[in-house]
Amino acid sequence: MVERIKVNFRKVQHGLWLIIEKLLRWCVHPWLRARALNVLGARIAAHVRIDEIMLVNPVLGFKNLSIDHDSYIGTGTIIDLIGKVEIGSHTSISPGCMLMTHSDPGSQFGSGLCSVFPRRVSTISIGSHVWVGAGTIILAGVTIGDYVVIGAGSLVNRSLPDHVLAYGQPARVVKRLPELAVPTDKYCEKKADSEL
Repeated sequence: MVERIKVNFRKVQHGLWLIIEKLLRWCVHPWLRARALNVLGARIAAHVRIDEIMLVNPVLGFKNLSIDHDSYIGTGTIIDLIGKVEIGSHTSISPGCMLMTHSDPGSQFGSGLCSVFPRRVSTISIGSHVWVGAGTIILAGVTIGDYVVIGAGSLVNRSLPDHVLAYGQPARVVKRLPELAVPTDKYCEKKADSEL
């Protein structure tokens, strides 16, 4: 009896998170949406802009989402919150991307494929100063280094090191990028002053 109550509670709780996620899409301003996610358990730093996105599988609420300062998430991006998604500072996720933290052929309804392809949940970690091109898919367990550019429409199914340009299906490193200077504190102060 107690186990049945726990299961029903989890279903109700999951339903409430889904309703909240839908309401967040109606939030008009991208910075307001970021602040609301912060209040709801996500770790969203200052100067983050989140356009109208879809957060799927918020079973644990929004606590699996972490975005560092001065980053952008484009319209139509889908972020799977079964596993953790960590996005560094000064990173741009272009419109229509998909970040999938799990793969599951149907374990909830007993699919026979689970014996060959077991359910997998893994963190997606995206570094700082990264530009992810529109329509890119990033799969579970991928770590993307700092100063990385990923071409539009790519499928990222393995980790990428720092300072590279990668694209394709699957994404492959095409070019090493030069070591870039990190913006100074003066740059950040000027930007903060101009936003006031």
